[in-house]
Amino acid sequence: EVPIEEQVEAIDWLHSQSHLLLPRCYFSGRKQKPVPGNLVSIAGVGSAVFFSQPQPFSHLDWMSIQR
Repeated sequence: EVPIEEQVEAIDWLHSQSHLLLPRCYFSGRKQKPVPGNLVSIAGVGSAVFFSQPQPFSHLDWMSIQR
């Protein structure tokens, strides 16, 4: 686990990491008020995953990710 500041975007954070530290998996935080049409979370290295529900990341979300 790597603590990061909330205002840092997930992609910017991934780009700033040393290639020696990758691959890592990162899940972005969710905004308190979701904006329709915007991605809710970003998961993985170089991949975006869209979850339409505003609830916190759940076990069902984990199950929906194809590895």
